[in-house]
Amino acid sequence: MEHEFTINGRIFPELEQVKNNDAFQKFTSKISWAEQDFEELGLKINLSPCGLDDNGEPQKVMVMFSMSSADLDCSIIENACLNLSLIFGCTVMLCKDHEVYGVANVFNGGSDYEVVDEDCDLWIYRQGVCALKEKTKFWNEKFAEMEQRFLESETATQMFRTLLSLAP
Repeated sequence: MEHEFTINGRIFPELEQVKNNDAFQKFTSKISWAEQDFEELGLKINLSPCGLDDNGEPQKVMVMFSMSSADLDCSIIENACLNLSLIFGCTVMLCKDHEVYGVANVFNGGSDYEVVDEDCDLWIYRQGVCALKEKTKFWNEKFAEMEQRFLESETATQMFRTLLSLAP
């Protein structure tokens, strides 16, 4: 059996943190500091354009991050989520997905090598306060729901506008 670990998350800034160039630069200046502080966990943060219009052009930005794909202890990951929410002063969502691959029986009587077990741990912290801590036996749909809510918010659009205004 093989084990695959995926650890990723999102940082959801408040509107006032991205409303203008100064606020946005103050917010994004924390990225390199956080990456250095969590270097041992392999933290990498990206500003990812998304929310495409009819012409395929991005209209919004989301702050995505990942960590080492090693089997990190859940208490370490939860503590990272807590601390990132304090550092950035906003909501942070972090998920650890553990998939176990093995031989599974299929309906035609044969077998297939696929996911036979899965554990998904999800944490959401808002400025240092735990808003959600949940373990499921499948990919937690709350992750996608929160992403979608953020993309529908004025904050995602404003981040994109501010980022464009900073471009040379």
